[in-house]
Amino acid sequence: MMASDLTVLVTPPAWAYSPIVPFSFIELAAYMQMKGLDVEILDVKRDFYVTQPRGSFQEVLREIIRRLNRKKPPYVGLSCFTGDYWQCLELAERIKKSFKTTIIVGGFQPTIRPEDFLYPKSPFDVVVIGEGEETLCEIVSAGNNADNLEEIKGIAFLKGSKLVKTPIRSFIEDLSLLPRPAYHMLDMDYYLTPNRNILRYLVFSGVYILTGRGCPYNCTYCSCRAIYKAQGQRVTVRHRPISKIIDTLKWLKDSYRIDSFYISDDTFAIPGSRAAEFCREYKKSGLSMVWSASMRVDLLNESLVEKMKDAGCVQIDFGVESGSQRSLDLMKKGIKVEDVYRAFALCKKYRIRTFANIMVNTPGESIEDVKLTTQLMNRIKANVYGISVTVPLPGSELFDKYIGINNLSKEEYRIFSRPGLFQKILDPRLRLASHNLNIDMLYIMLNLRFFVLKSFIGLTFAGWYWRTFLKSVRKSAYIKGLIVSFFQQICRYMRFLIRSLERRQDISREADRGEICEAAEKVYF
Repeated sequence: MMASDLTVLVTPPAWAYSPIVPFSFIELAAYMQMKGLDVEILDVKRDFYVTQPRGSFQEVLREIIRRLNRKKPPYVGLSCFTGDYWQCLELAERIKKSFKTTIIVGGFQPTIRPEDFLYPKSPFDVVVIGEGEETLCEIVSAGNNADNLEEIKGIAFLKGSKLVKTPIRSFIEDLSLLPRPAYHMLDMDYYLTPNRNILRYLVFSGVYILTGRGCPYNCTYCSCRAIYKAQGQRVTVRHRPISKIIDTLKWLKDSYRIDSFYISDDTFAIPGSRAAEFCREYKKSGLSMVWSASMRVDLLNESLVEKMKDAGCVQIDFGVESGSQRSLDLMKKGIKVEDVYRAFALCKKYRIRTFANIMVNTPGESIEDVKLTTQLMNRIKANVYGISVTVPLPGSELFDKYIGINNLSKEEYRIFSRPGLFQKILDPRLRLASHNLNIDMLYIMLNLRFFVLKSFIGLTFAGWYWRTFLKSVRKSAYIKGLIVSFFQQICRYMRFLIRSLERRQDISREADRGEICEAAEKVYF
């Protein structure tokens, strides 16, 4: 039986093992509900403690089709990043073969390349360009009349064989107009299962929240600016009112008895006065959950970190990226190495856990740059490091410089969904460093030295952790998570050791113990 006006928003199959809340979906669904439209979220999930098996995509795909067939909604909404393209296409084709419906696709890739989705016999009917709240509501209200679609801003569609792209739609400047995100449409038992994501390798239960949209910075490895460019919009940062954020946290606490939350904004402390205001209002609210946030090192000062600590913040995630000022400048990061040292010293002073994101294979990276990064990591002594290989993602300045969208076929989009994308060089065009070090080996050795052993057990003796555990309604889930993650880390450590031995053998076969290997030894050890 087809629901008369139901829209089902389907999360990508690739997200089936992710414990991170699908923000765009719960914000879209909440807005549609506020406008009186019938909407549901179809979010197929699988146990993230289980290693994703081969063939899992097809199994999740079948489950999506089976559930959609129960209601045969007249509208289906999909989202797509570059690496999701072929899976999104297969999903759309399977849906169209199953029942008659209008498929609407939005997200990053449709926004920057709508022509990838609109062509003769394409399963996609309408592309949403940019933010989708108002646009999606208008599409559903317009029905399938092409003349009506032409009046809707911020979309693309085919009229006959012609691709029609309507005028841009401005961002929603006043985020106070948005309702509380529709967490109630998700399986919150799944998202609140204690895991090692929300507090970076401590087994913990919590929920992700967003307090704003946009980022004003120009980092060359980031694709965010492509969204603004595709819409002809100026870069802007917009915030939800603090009062609405506190109300959402109270509702989450009352509804789901959450233990913690993570502020997932691109950067939390823009401006610093707003971050300080959040801390004051959160403390006044009577809520006592611990929390964490992501922010830039240059935005942290002693006054703010003191307020964050006093308001229950237990961890700050920083995008450090490199210990080389030259590398930071080439990436247009807009920070100084001294900012890194100062921020981490402040966090140590106030006993706040730290996470440092570190990148190798940065543009023009030299052996000296790698050494400086290693020295910085030794000095700041972050609680946890996230070490990754820099990838020129579509939409980023690095991608435009090193690859270019016209030099990448749709078939090659698969590169950005392959396992190990941020662990090794999967395509020669993705190598950005100027040195001759083996990037795969560099990634392995830095992880062995700075990450794998430190995250081995995932325990802390901090009082806040055990107080939260004792008050939690999920104690048994915490215990299961600790046991399972312990054995997972043993397996991970063994995989790193085996991989390092294999790469050493490969390197020794490729070259004698000459200049390259001698340089590598100095960097690695």
